[in-house]
Amino acid sequence: MKRNRFSSRKRISADATELSRLAIGLAESGSKLEDLFWQNRLAELVDRLFREGSEDDFTGSLDRLFDAHPMARGDLADIIGSQAESCVMTDRGHALDILLFAAPVLAWSRFSIPTVSIPKSTLQTLKVHLCAHVFAAGTAWRSPTICTPGSTAAQFCRDLAVAATARKSGAGEQRSNH
Repeated sequence: MKRNRFSSRKRISADATELSRLAIGLAESGSKLEDLFWQNRLAELVDRLFREGSEDDFTGSLDRLFDAHPMARGDLADIIGSQAESCVMTDRGHALDILLFAAPVLAWSRFSIPTVSIPKSTLQTLKVHLCAHVFAAGTAWRSPTICTPGSTAAQFCRDLAVAATARKSGAGEQRSNH
């Protein structure tokens, strides 16, 4: 009698498998030229998966590589992070460099950290100080997103979508004048 096989591992998509394959290629490359080849192929796939909102492919591939190939997992995590934190978008024919800027507003508390929004007056003060003292002249500040300490890479697609929406709407823009 034939038995049903219960796989101990969950199947992952073809895209997640391709992410793993490319990451292993990068981890095992032997030259700078080969590194660039694998990085470019990996970045193209990661960008496409971001546009499609394929969080599960990132997670599945990273989970698979955790035990199988830790160096490839690190390389894949680096590429996902770098592709999520910066990109170039066009707006009315002008190329805009988009950069995710993260700064801790609360570094430590003995109390549980709430996941509520920051009051508008506090956010405005933070915006003014960052634009005056941290960002370059002419920098546009758009759509601040408050992340809790528990935020993970599983939110990259959502954050990228928020940035794209803010860019299209122009909401919350403030330019640094220094």
